Amino acid sequence: MKKQIFLRLRSTGELSTEGKASIELTNIGNGSKTTLPLILFQTLPGAVRQIKVPISGALPPGRYSAVAMVDYGENQELLRIGQLDFTRNKH
Repeated sequence: MKKQIFLRLRSTGELSTEGKASIELTNIGNGSKTTLPLILFQTLPGAVRQIKVPISGALPPGRYSAVAMVDYGENQELLRIGQLDFTRNKH
């Protein structure tokens, strides 16, 4: 089964927007970092958008902190940052 992280975004603006999301995984035990591929998306005013982000590559067992950064708009202002801690067990 492929592992994924789900981002749930709610647009509170009055216009359609284009955005980008990036996720960085940090192994809490040793500090190693993995950056997942950049996600480009569009959203409509008032919409709730759920984005599935696959965790690609081999992620060794351990405790991780996933930090998601979401940018919106022409100036790509940083709008939201979310964090999720999880444990990856042995297969």
